[in-house]
Amino acid sequence: MQSVLQKNIKDEFAQIVERNLSIGMAVKNYKIMCDLLDEEVKDGNRNRKFQMEKWKRYFDFKKVGHKFIILEIYCEFSH
Repeated sequence: MQSVLQKNIKDEFAQIVERNLSIGMAVKNYKIMCDLLDEEVKDGNRNRKFQMEKWKRYFDFKKVGHKFIILEIYCEFSH
């Protein structure tokens, strides 16, 4: 069972996603995406991979070079 604190943190991230991203939006690079999502810039491919897997639970995107293209923002988030 999720603690109330964990649920509030996830809800807060969902609000950040809804506030700062939109479908079709192109974000120039990883650092700017982290700034938009109020996320820490991760070092290393493994840490970034886990971070992007978390993002995929809230919205779908594709990478084109360094750019992130927002494809879909989920209304009901899968935690």
